[in-house]
Amino acid sequence: MWQAKQFVSLRSKVCAWAPDRSWTQAGTARLAGRTLSSV
Repeated sequence: MWQAKQFVSLRSKVCAWAPDRSWTQAGTARLAGRTLSSV
C-alpha cells in the first residue's frame, strides 16, 4: 500500500499550495477514481 501513502502525502502537499480547496478536492477525486480503476 505504499502507493496510498504516497498519494496521501502528495494530496497534502497539493492542498498546502492550492488556492481553491474545492478545486483540489474535485481534482483529487478524479485522480483517485482513475488510480483505483487502473489498479
